[in-house]
Amino acid sequence: MASGVAARLYETNSGLSPTILGEFDPEQPRESIPMGYTNLHLLEKRAVISEGQLVRLWPSRYEPSAGTDLSAYYAVTEGNTSGNLRVGVDNSIGHAVHQAQILSDRMNGAPVIVVRLLSSTFWH
Repeated sequence: MASGVAARLYETNSGLSPTILGEFDPEQPRESIPMGYTNLHLLEKRAVISEGQLVRLWPSRYEPSAGTDLSAYYAVTEGNTSGNLRVGVDNSIGHAVHQAQILSDRMNGAPVIVVRLLSSTFWH
């Protein structure tokens, strides 16, 4: 269930990028994510929940940038045309996963990912 490969993704006001596994070029967003009136969040994917069950768990590999809440875990679900839903959960991965399992279960088994915020940039 656990994977040794790092998993990151970007979030803007309009949604999430595909998961980036392994190393990536920090300049990559400039090439593939259009600048606009949004914030660009770099997230570390820690877990995937579906049907209320833990599907996959990734280890923590990165430290958040200065000024970022080191204990900030979020549960992210699919949203609508104006973006996804991201809610704060507990500051330990075990409790965060448990809360995401409850959220998935209450949302008729919808997939939920648990992420940690690594950095945030104004993307204009």
